[in-house]
Amino acid sequence: LSRKYTDFSSRSRRSEFWFFTLFSTLAAVILTMVDMAIGTFDYETESGLLANIYLLLVFIPTYAVTVRRLHDIGKSGWAILKIFGGQFLALIFMFTAFAYVDENYPHVSEEEMAQMPAFLGAGIMIIIIIALTILALVWLCTDSQPGHNRFGENPKNDSRLAGSSKYNNYTYEQFKPSSENTSSLDALERLAVLHKEGRLSD
Repeated sequence: LSRKYTDFSSRSRRSEFWFFTLFSTLAAVILTMVDMAIGTFDYETESGLLANIYLLLVFIPTYAVTVRRLHDIGKSGWAILKIFGGQFLALIFMFTAFAYVDENYPHVSEEEMAQMPAFLGAGIMIIIIIALTILALVWLCTDSQPGHNRFGENPKNDSRLAGSSKYNNYTYEQFKPSSENTSSLDALERLAVLHKEGRLSD
C-alpha cells in the first residue's frame, strides 16, 4: 500500500483492486463497530470518528488503485472522474426536482406528481446514475488488456516474470544462445527477462 499510495501511472489487475476494496470495506466496518463500542459513533450522521479518519487516509490510495485498474484495460484515469461527475450532476438535478415539487405542490397526489415533468426528469436522473454505476463496475471487472499498453506492461506478465527467479543472476553472456543444450526459445525467454529487468537495452 505504501509503495503505491500515490501511484496514478501504472496498471493494477482485477485481484489487486478487489482485494484492496474488500480489505478497505472490512476495515471500515470493524472501525465503525469500534466507534459504537467506545461512544465515538454519531447516530444522527450515522458515522464514526475512527471510521471517518480511516476513510480519509485511504481516499487517495483508493482513487489511485481505481485509476490503475482503468489503465489496465486501456482507459484513462479521467474516465472515472467523468463517471463521478455525471453521477454528481444527476444527483443535483434529482434533488432539485424533488425539492421543487415538494415546495410548490405540497398537496398533490402521487398520481399527479408522477406526471409532472420535474418528477419525470428526476426519474431519468436515477436511471442515468444506475447506468453509470453499472458501466463503472463493468470496467472494474474487465480482464487486463493483453500485453503492453500506453500505461505499461500487463501486471499479469510482471507477476509471471517476477516468479522466474532462475534467471535473476544471469549475465548477458549467459543469456546468449549456445549450441550446448540451449534451445532458441529458452534463449529468447532469458533475454526477455533480462530486458524486463533493465539489464539489456534495445
